[in-house]
Amino acid sequence: MTRSEAYGLFESTPIAGLGPAYFTKLIFFLLQSNDGYILDQWTGKSVSILFEPCFIAFDHSGYVARRNSAHVYERYCRNVEALAERLDLAASRTEELLFSRGGRPKHPWRHYVVQNWKRSPARSV
Repeated sequence: MTRSEAYGLFESTPIAGLGPAYFTKLIFFLLQSNDGYILDQWTGKSVSILFEPCFIAFDHSGYVARRNSAHVYERYCRNVEALAERLDLAASRTEELLFSRGGRPKHPWRHYVVQNWKRSPARSV
């Protein structure tokens, strides 16, 4: 099963309480291909800042919206891979760097995302 096919299952079979962030964790840890990356608010916002125009939908709280399709997830994964290639890093490591570290003090990238990600009609449901 490809990462897009796996996300397609999420898209076609809603499970109460299971959003994109948790479902993509299942993809990341269960797919043997190891090429399905976690799409949560921090990785999604990071990709939205780095790859304009924004193509990932977010809900009113700033979380990744459920309405994102398998096509959007595939595009997100390809962007992670393109960035990894530019940085000469493994894509899974690049995804970790996009997530960054919250808390106090925030990692500089997380701080940058907090300061620079802006909700707009293109970014929200």
